[in-house]
Amino acid sequence: MQQLAVRLDHGDLTIAAVTPTIIRICARHPQMPQPRPSLVVIASVEDTGASLAGERLDTSALVVTYDRGADAVTVARRDGTVLLREAPGARVRTPVTVDGEPALAIAQRWLLADGESIYGLGQHQDGHLDWRGQSCLLAPGNRQAALPLLVGHRGWGLLWDAAGLSRFTDGADGMTLATEAAGQLDYYVIDGGDLDGVVAGYRHLTGAAPLMPRWTMGYWQSRERYISQEQFLDVAAEHDRRRIPIDCLVQDWAYWGPIGWNAMLFDAAQWPDPAAAMRQLHSQHRLRAMISVWPSVGVDTPVHRELAGAGRLFTTIRHWGNAHVYDAFSDEGREIYGRHLRRGVLDQGFDALWLDGTEPEFSGAQGQEDCAADIKASGVTAAGSWSLVLNALARTGTPRWRCAPRWWWTPTGRDRPRSASVPPAGRCAGAGRWPSRAGMSWWSPPGPACAWCWMAAR
Repeated sequence: MQQLAVRLDHGDLTIAAVTPTIIRICARHPQMPQPRPSLVVIASVEDTGASLAGERLDTSALVVTYDRGADAVTVARRDGTVLLREAPGARVRTPVTVDGEPALAIAQRWLLADGESIYGLGQHQDGHLDWRGQSCLLAPGNRQAALPLLVGHRGWGLLWDAAGLSRFTDGADGMTLATEAAGQLDYYVIDGGDLDGVVAGYRHLTGAAPLMPRWTMGYWQSRERYISQEQFLDVAAEHDRRRIPIDCLVQDWAYWGPIGWNAMLFDAAQWPDPAAAMRQLHSQHRLRAMISVWPSVGVDTPVHRELAGAGRLFTTIRHWGNAHVYDAFSDEGREIYGRHLRRGVLDQGFDALWLDGTEPEFSGAQGQEDCAADIKASGVTAAGSWSLVLNALARTGTPRWRCAPRWWWTPTGRDRPRSASVPPAGRCAGAGRWPSRAGMSWWSPPGPACAWCWMAAR
């Protein structure tokens, strides 16, 4: 990796060519220890053929310059078109302490071209497509997906590599991204030329997503839940009788009955033989089955007892299902959870997992601010303070697989990866994100997205 290292009184600045069209800009602080590896970027190093001349880095596609007087970096194409220009002196790295751990409150401001439109940031309920002149909170929430990727309409992308609670703002003084706790200030500029090119650069940085199998492109039948194995199979048979094309039947919550929340076991009174049900579904009805699981486990369940014995539960806050969330940042926690999931659910023949509540959902709070407060109040993860990894649980996954908030996922073969996801590393598992609940009422006609969500939930 060819890089320009700039020594400054307030910490080192590194400008590196990841590829001829992808530039990494990283600013450290002298008081900070070596930062942890990225939870998002997995790109391999390439020989880009970049050259250095003073405080300038050239690739075959881009020219990156550092202005020492302004303490600002500019990324431009070789024809002189400026893609992103840092505002003078607008790089912030303030030492803070979170849960006894040293960190940095970071921020960076850029000056955009007049008339530049910017898109991205994930799934939000603000109604904005173009984020110029707007603000956005990047934090987990029941109907939110925080994706720290921006795309400019002139064909550039910006990936902000920080997993803490972040805020985007754009105003008269420029566009700013700020994160309350991070190990360093770290971002990537992608010159894609167009949206497809930016996505290709994003894919290069965060990993290639496996191709979804054909059945996932068909119709999925879902409702609040099916109360029994008999009802589940009756619905499949009724679709056959009416000759309604269908590819997947979704079993939502409470299949565990009195065993306890998300036991990953079936109540024998309602589901006497889930493996037989799956065989019938596959052979007789030619359907696939998806089932929901959560990162929270009921206090009376076998999986809870084993996780509690290993000290891998957040017990400060009790989930509304009389449950506790497990620490997915822990290798041991993921191994225990994954073993129960495999034996109790996947070995019965289910084809896909709907990973629900992966904000993680500690209580009934749906707003981002409340959700973030609950998460940070729950304790410290195996990876350190929640403040440093607030948006990262979805990237760490359930259990050894990388997935994302409120996704669906399947392992390989019939068990092939599929998930519903947006966040950066969720893509590596081929995770796809469900659109979540859209607000509507019985007395007002819904928009197309609301109607789709409503019908899909029926």
